[in-house]
Amino acid sequence: MALMLGASLDANAFRIAVFGDNATDNYLASIGNTVTLVTDAQLATAGFLNSFDLVWITRDGSNFGAGLSAAAAARVVAYVGGASVVLLSGDFADGVSTDSYIQTLFSNAANVAGRSGHGYVGEFNGAAMALTANGDGFTPLGLISGIAGALLGSNGGAMGTIVLTPGGLTSPVTAGLANNFNPASVEFGPTITGVANQYILANYSGGGSPAIIAQIPEPATLALVGLGLAGLGFSRRKR
Repeated sequence: MALMLGASLDANAFRIAVFGDNATDNYLASIGNTVTLVTDAQLATAGFLNSFDLVWITRDGSNFGAGLSAAAAARVVAYVGGASVVLLSGDFADGVSTDSYIQTLFSNAANVAGRSGHGYVGEFNGAAMALTANGDGFTPLGLISGIAGALLGSNGGAMGTIVLTPGGLTSPVTAGLANNFNPASVEFGPTITGVANQYILANYSGGGSPAIIAQIPEPATLALVGLGLAGLGFSRRKR
């Protein structure tokens, strides 16, 4: 079982369910992942997400995005459980087609979330709704404790330089990024408060609000999650 779990965690291509249609799914597919655009109704269906390695919540085009229905939100929370959660608090998707830093960040986020099994990546609206509360009326998922204000231009310092924290200097989510970088496309975001410092990998220099947040379980925890999923599959097969 340990060998099987190790093999699954070493994979570099993942099955990704993406809610929201913009350049995100195209980029993730271009680096070798199998990407499926999904609807709220599909996310609300019991067992639908089980065939995916991670779920990625973003928005249609460059708009502010939609939230999830209560039913879909509950299914996503149950799916993620204790797996890795990566939040990109800004309109990063607008530059993923051309910005090498954003491409590195998206690749890293998919890798971290996918390796954990049942991981979650939230960009912009997906980041705001993943917290305990938000100012845009999205159904909160509560995957990480914190409060997101309204999504607005320059909120939280979104137009400023992104500065890695001490945790961000060593995290796999921010590997390969400069200590300070300023993507031209990132202009909108929320002001975020209440997130524990150990989960903040980067802040906006202007407003000091978190730009990149990640909660990554320890390897031992991932092993237990993997064994639990394997046991669930065995019990289903036995029945």
